[in-house]
Amino acid sequence: MKITLVQLLIFFIFSNKIFYAGSNTVDNEKYRFAQIGVEEGLSQSTVYSILQDINGYMWFGTANGLNRYDGYEFVVYTNNPKDSLSISDNGITAIFEDNNGTLWIGTTNGILNKFDKKTESFSHIDIAASSAWFSSKDDRTFSFPISFSRYHYSTITSIVQDTKGNLWIGTWGKGLIKFNTKTNQKKYFYNLSKKTNSLTSNKISKILIDKNNYMWIGTFGGGLNRVNLNDKEKIKFENYLNKKNEIGKNITSMCEDIKGNIWLATFDNGISMLKNVEKYRKINKANIITYNIKSSLKQGLKRNDILTITEDKGDIWFGSFGGGLFKLNKNKEFINLKADPLEETSLSENEVISLYIDQSGVLWVGTNLGSGINKLQKEKNRFFTFPIKTGKFKSLNDKIVWSIYEDDKQNLWIGTFRGGVNIYNQSKQKFTYLTKENGFLLSNHIRDVVKDKFGNYWIGTYSGGLTVYNSRTKKVKHFTYNSNTPTGISANQI
Repeated sequence: MKITLVQLLIFFIFSNKIFYAGSNTVDNEKYRFAQIGVEEGLSQSTVYSILQDINGYMWFGTANGLNRYDGYEFVVYTNNPKDSLSISDNGITAIFEDNNGTLWIGTTNGILNKFDKKTESFSHIDIAASSAWFSSKDDRTFSFPISFSRYHYSTITSIVQDTKGNLWIGTWGKGLIKFNTKTNQKKYFYNLSKKTNSLTSNKISKILIDKNNYMWIGTFGGGLNRVNLNDKEKIKFENYLNKKNEIGKNITSMCEDIKGNIWLATFDNGISMLKNVEKYRKINKANIITYNIKSSLKQGLKRNDILTITEDKGDIWFGSFGGGLFKLNKNKEFINLKADPLEETSLSENEVISLYIDQSGVLWVGTNLGSGINKLQKEKNRFFTFPIKTGKFKSLNDKIVWSIYEDDKQNLWIGTFRGGVNIYNQSKQKFTYLTKENGFLLSNHIRDVVKDKFGNYWIGTYSGGLTVYNSRTKKVKHFTYNSNTPTGISANQI
């Protein structure tokens, strides 16, 4: 047999397809990303924060403006020095919607903005910019990711709400702030080196209040702190470090999964899970499981510098600085999705700095410097194709389907081009057939099927007229065109 050059090239192309299908790169094909950037109206391509509001709008905080997206177009809010009702400044680092549907926006300059949805105007609260207590003694030298380079001491990094309606606001150097939205009263919590129950660092990256009303404060440089908000006494900060299996000091993000476990992303030690936090009330007895390069190399984790993390029905998604997007599935297997310049539906950028799962299960990925937003429809493989099989196993007998009718027993009556009616029992997953060959039809080209109130199935064919089939009695009656019958059917093509 002669093998041509073209045949050889085809062989190598398909060999490569098969090779990649067995590796993580297949996920760039399996998970298709839609890229949304400045060309589509996004005001700037570094996306710090993402939120879906109660009305379904997507909000994106960028390094140059707040963006609202309705799925088709953007509305951009930027500062206008001549308009006191515009947003305070353009570096949008945190977005939060409270229990009343009010949007609160934190900026790089430490201003908390309250957005009025009716008037589309902003009121400004100096929450951190002019904090009198601030001292730079806690300032330590770190190797920050470039996405943090725009941050100031006053920058608002995280906003949450407690059960009493108070906002808790984290800053990038001025500690933690408790804000009463009714009275505008502020209370500051910060690092005191000589006080054991104070914050371990003033650089706060993320705040989370779990379902048990514990507040977790992730810091950059001081690890993890926890506060029991159920305690009516004075606020006490507990440092969450385990000597045997330390989670890391540079925490960047947190989330709570459906089982109540707390997941942490760090910039130096991969990700960690705090298991059974409800069971282990005392911090030093909690079960900590850490996934980093040293412990999880065989499973496929190749980065320790993680910037963002979120949970989706048991799967953990996290974005790395330079290594793309990772997924830790229920089987504790890592899947890595990376940018591929030759594939337009791959991740656009490997520096992932924000993640958000919306109400419909879509994963929104915010990237750094130049790529903007990636939208991932994870559950895209929703279609199952019924194959045409040969042999003893009955299946769909023709690949062209003209009509589908579902009866009251959830059986599907499938009209085909050449195979008659295929009846599919969905509960038993079995096929039976009404065809010309088994005496039920005059033509196997079916165009329509419908059932009447007496239990008769009316089957319209392309050239064999109309057939009425009673599934209970198995009796069949045909109506065909006859020029001598003026009250008969007018044509055989239904």
